Amino acid sequence: SDVSPLDLFLRHAKEPVIVKGALHGQPLMRADNVVEYVAQVCRDSYIDTVVYSKEVSSWAGHTDEKLMRIKDYYASYVKNSSNEELRYATSATFGMPFMCPALQHDMLVPGLASKPLPTGGAFRNYAQPTIFMGPAWSRSELHIDMMLMPFWLGVYAGTKRFRVIAFEDNLEHFGVDRGGFGSG
Repeated sequence: SDVSPLDLFLRHAKEPVIVKGALHGQPLMRADNVVEYVAQVCRDSYIDTVVYSKEVSSWAGHTDEKLMRIKDYYASYVKNSSNEELRYATSATFGMPFMCPALQHDMLVPGLASKPLPTGGAFRNYAQPTIFMGPAWSRSELHIDMMLMPFWLGVYAGTKRFRVIAFEDNLEHFGVDRGGFGSG
């Protein structure tokens, strides 16, 4: 039976839920090489890039932040396997709808995850969906979703390892308030 976004949130708000097969039939999945397709469609759009370093004490170990055109990022860091720098890219500054409107009909968020809960529509994040991409073994940032909202993450190519941190542990170890922002 179909589960509504509210039902899903009420039943599973404190645990991760994996929806297998949710990307089958998605327009973006028709591309032979999803990342190359995004680089072609969004070629002149800009994307934030960072390099992870365990030596850096800044948030999530990020260093050397650069804004790059997607075509240049793809050519230098994804397609060029001889480049040893594991530069990671995210559309977090602009959000995919603003960064690359041509892609918005290829990268759909299922109805199950498309409702702004639990605020009843009072808060919408127009930076969503967000694109994350990187060469193998690159690392994304540690983050908490704003307003502690449920989120949708589709892995269109490659793999992604997740580490889920309970809200209570966020409060204790990271000083994150209920809005998803640092409290100190």
